[in-house]
Amino acid sequence: HGLLYSDRETNALLRVTTEAEVPPDFPLQHVSHVLDYGRFTIGDRKFLLPLHAEIQSQASEEFMRTGRSGGNSKQATLRNTVDFSGYRKYSAEAILKPE
Repeated sequence: HGLLYSDRETNALLRVTTEAEVPPDFPLQHVSHVLDYGRFTIGDRKFLLPLHAEIQSQASEEFMRTGRSGGNSKQATLRNTVDFSGYRKYSAEAILKPE
């Protein structure tokens, strides 16, 4: 399940959040994802593109070490963040001249 956030005036999507409904015996727990969007100018046009993403979950330290679930070891929080940047327009021109 999750939520969508949008700009009230433009209806542009600004953020998507999701939380996985994970079975209790699955090795990863409390899995969530956030994706933020921003406006970028590429060439002479504006685009709504991904700006930042973050995925977070919890797993037992034993699962992290061995790849097997089980035991009552401490929980470790896993976080992966991505920042999107460097959007640019690529173009090329060519002229064909018959010989």
